Amino acid sequence: LFRHSSGRCFWSGNLTEQNCQGGLPRWPLVLGEVDPKSLKLVRSSLLILDTLHPEEQARGRLELSHLSMLEDRQTGELIVVYPRSYNAYKSREWVTARIAL
Repeated sequence: LFRHSSGRCFWSGNLTEQNCQGGLPRWPLVLGEVDPKSLKLVRSSLLILDTLHPEEQARGRLELSHLSMLEDRQTGELIVVYPRSYNAYKSREWVTARIAL
């Protein structure tokens, strides 16, 4: 969870349509706003930040987790930094996503 200076609260993590099996899959990586009254995600705010692409399957299991969120105080953008880890974390690429609110 991340509280933006505007007072809005955001959640980011893995959200799947089916129940996970053993904590997997760890994709897609989703960002959404949390309703302060119900504490539920606002469905219309959900944004898929990243997901598995068919051409990546040969690289091993993809994990999109262990992220950090912060705010650019000058622009108000939400910054999400995370590794795209493959093959049991044996290789990874770092991603920085900037989201204008």
